[in-house]
Amino acid sequence: MINIKLVIEYDGTNYYGWQRIPGKKTIQGTIESVLSKILNEDVKITGASRTDAGVHALSQVANFKTKKVLNLNKLKKALNRMLPPDIVIKRISKVNLKFHARYSKKLRHYRYVILNSKVPSAFQRNFALFFPQKLDISLMRKAAKFLKGRHDFRKFCINDDRTNFKITLKKITIRKSGNLIYIDFYSKSFLRRMVRMIVGFLLNVGIKKYKPTDLQLIFKDKLKFSPVAAPPHGLFLI
Repeated sequence: MINIKLVIEYDGTNYYGWQRIPGKKTIQGTIESVLSKILNEDVKITGASRTDAGVHALSQVANFKTKKVLNLNKLKKALNRMLPPDIVIKRISKVNLKFHARYSKKLRHYRYVILNSKVPSAFQRNFALFFPQKLDISLMRKAAKFLKGRHDFRKFCINDDRTNFKITLKKITIRKSGNLIYIDFYSKSFLRRMVRMIVGFLLNVGIKKYKPTDLQLIFKDKLKFSPVAAPPHGLFLI
């Protein structure tokens, strides 16, 4: 038995997310189908992160195990030839049998991209949130400082029957380049929709609907707060 690691880039626009869903077009299901044809065996892959429908990835990590003797260079070429053009295998390598894409991770890095412009872009429409209102970046950065560290993020996620909502957000940065704003999040783990809901809040801080210090009240459940998730198409698993 050998353990194979894949590093995958994909445009999630036309998929129901990463995770395999019967009867739905997903990234995991598409790759598994092609791998199974190439290897002539039933292949199941494990991904490092279960990205939602419409979310993209620059370097999703996955692994699978097989008893076949493989030429990895030929396998990579065959995968990229047979996969649709919006899914690309960037790297492929043999790893220790103990390696598990989800449980061996040390850090996850997500990026949300915002097009802050009066006019939308034909080329960015699937890869950045068009937001025409003026944003105060300095206020958004102040709010980001309150987000860093270990907090109970139950107000910034979809409740999926979890009992523990505490997450340590190691780093969050906000930078602007031209009309594009990049918000980067670093943590070992994230709650479902957490990044998109935080982005929704930061946008409301940027238009002065909320104050940065409101986060302290939200975490303590002392402020009425209804989170709104930013759309998926601006989100990338880096």
